[in-house]
Formats: sequence, structure tokens, C-alpha cells
Amino acid sequence: MGQEDLFKKQLDQLALLLGKTLTTILQLREKPGINISEQSFKSIREELNIDVNELLLEPSDKLINLLKDNYGYQHEHLNILSEIFYETACALYENGEIEKAKLVFERALILFEFENKTKKDLALERIIKIQKINRLLI
Repeated sequence: MGQEDLFKKQLDQLALLLGKTLTTILQLREKPGINISEQSFKSIREELNIDVNELLLEPSDKLINLLKDNYGYQHEHLNILSEIFYETACALYENGEIEKAKLVFERALILFEFENKTKKDLALERIIKIQKINRLLI
């Protein structure tokens, strides 16, 4: 029972952070000169105790294992985290922070593709996001 409680607590925490991150991004998009990545990454660090800059530097092939082994994340966690990365990357891209956006898009892509490989459902929204990321990374 304790493991289920921890899992639910982590999911609730991630879902709350997704909402906060989206709200922050929407507010920051309207304010020129604000560093979106700094604010978004700060929220993630404060809420989840995850250093996004560390995740951006982590080799691509080790990202999933890092999140699973070090943070105990499961599919549901990774799905929400991929959305946070995706929305943050979109905001960075629109704000002209192209190189930073590409790094964050790459991490979102890894998580989205992992979801596609391991889940039985095939989410159209996820496929569209993967295609968008691939176009932007070219």
C-alpha cells in the first residue's frame, strides 16, 4: 500500500507541476525579455527536486534509466514530464531561444518515443508532437 501511495503522490505532484508550468509559460510569453527556461526549470527543481540542466546534459540513451532508477518514475510520470518538456521547449522556441529549445525538445522526444514503444495505446496527440519535434530538430 505504501508504494501505491508514493506513486499517487508523485503523479499528483507532476500533474500539479504541469499545470503550474503551463500557467507560468503562458504568463511569460506575454513578457518580453523574461528567461522562460530559467523560470520553468526553477519550478521543476523546486517542485520535484530535479535539475533539468542535469537531464539536458545526460546522454540520450541514459535518460529513461536515470528517471526510472534515480527518481522511481514510471510510465505515467514520464508522460507528464514529457508534456512539461514539450510545452517548455515550444515556449523557448517561440521566444527565440532556439538552441535551448532543441535540447529540451530532444528530451521530450526521447520520452514520447519511449511511450510509443512501451505502451499498448497509440495516442494521436503524441504522434503529432513527435512529428513536430522531428521537423523542428532538422
